[in-house]
Amino acid sequence: ADIADICVVTSDNPRTEDPNAIIKDIIDGIPKDTKSKIIIEPDRRQAIYAAMEIASDGDSVLIAGKGHEDYQIIGSTKHFFLDRRVVQDFFQKQDKRLTRAWIEVNLSQVDRNFQLLFKDKPEDLKVMAVVKDDAVGHGMVEIAKAAVKAGCSYLATAFVSEAVQLRKEFDSFPILVFGERLNDEIPICIRHDLSIQVQSLEKAQLIDQLSEKQHYTAKLHFKVDTGMGRYGVRWDKAADVFKEINQLKNISIEGIMTHFAQSDEAVKDHANLQWQRFCEVVDQLEQEGIKPSLVHACNSG
Repeated sequence: ADIADICVVTSDNPRTEDPNAIIKDIIDGIPKDTKSKIIIEPDRRQAIYAAMEIASDGDSVLIAGKGHEDYQIIGSTKHFFLDRRVVQDFFQKQDKRLTRAWIEVNLSQVDRNFQLLFKDKPEDLKVMAVVKDDAVGHGMVEIAKAAVKAGCSYLATAFVSEAVQLRKEFDSFPILVFGERLNDEIPICIRHDLSIQVQSLEKAQLIDQLSEKQHYTAKLHFKVDTGMGRYGVRWDKAADVFKEINQLKNISIEGIMTHFAQSDEAVKDHANLQWQRFCEVVDQLEQEGIKPSLVHACNSG
């Protein structure tokens, strides 16, 4: 059940046994969190035919018998099958064979990498692990668990669906959703206690209204466009817009952020200009007694 996509549970050709009791025993032995879709068919012959009808081109059908058997008779034909270990290896190889490429992630090495990153980290510096796009194909939940275990203070993704999936794994852990949210996504973010990136007074006002209806204080991260030109309020207007949003009663701006456009370049002139603009916005707010608890701008470069 941990390997197959679909499990057809049957009664194992009962002679004197109660078919329903056998099926119950089988179902009780399958973990509740298994990935398999479970289908129940008491008649073994019909169960086999059902499995073969469900299968499409490229699928594999495993017909499992009793532990001491090495074949299954279907109609008048005797079909031989291999032991469980060989079958398991076969199915796992099938997963890889049906895709052009895959990556194997060593979570022990991931833990080691986090240890190295945290080794020289200033004590008051918090780390946000960005696990968007399935952690860039590395496995979002697995990498997120490693990040939290290592001491990261925040998780972030770019899609509400992924953030909701993370919320199921991390009950009250801070999770930020990057990007611009559609209006119908906002109630979902509020309901799952997700922090929302915001870059306009109008969207902040809508979030405030929806939060009031749900008797909730939404957590926002204010995005400053310092020169990337994708999301955010332009740096020379950001402080004024921030102050207006900060007056809303049903929101809490817990962070202010920006993003670099060319931080991977060998010459950092543009990145340095963006950093200077961002610091000017933060300094302007601090001079007026406004200091968000989280100030973040870092990315890979």
